[in-house]
Amino acid sequence: MKKYITSICLLVTCCIFNGCCKGPNKPTPKELQPTSTQPIAEGIKKMSRETFASGLIKEITTPGDESAARPAKGQRISVHYTGYLNENGVTGRKFDSSVDRGTPFVFEVGVGQVIRGWDEGLASMKKGEKARLLIPAELGYGARGAGAVIPPNANLIFDVELLEIL
Repeated sequence: MKKYITSICLLVTCCIFNGCCKGPNKPTPKELQPTSTQPIAEGIKKMSRETFASGLIKEITTPGDESAARPAKGQRISVHYTGYLNENGVTGRKFDSSVDRGTPFVFEVGVGQVIRGWDEGLASMKKGEKARLLIPAELGYGARGAGAVIPPNANLIFDVELLEIL
């Protein structure tokens, strides 16, 4: 009986000690949300988010030139991009970046030279605009993937900037 009581006391002491050693509680994601729709600080703009019928999501991080036109089908554009795997809604491994190479990527919009998510997302942008494109697998590389870099059925994230409409 004495060993039983000693064991219980030791267990309770360990539990109390463990509770005292924990660091400060981290706020839950809900606690991190603003409590109103007012800007948190002057100069911080709410990020614009657009969901397309195809499932593509575009989050504008920097608005482009308001007076500029959007690229038309067949027009060549110059873009900078960084591509990531979308791992359960979290930005995963970076797999490619024109920014890292220091060379913009040039292609014709809407003619199938790039994945469908790019054609659709970049056609909706204006010169100077920066956005994050959340691309479902069916608008990316689908079931085939892209070699060893992008696995089959991978959802993708691209940070893109429309530099020029050529």
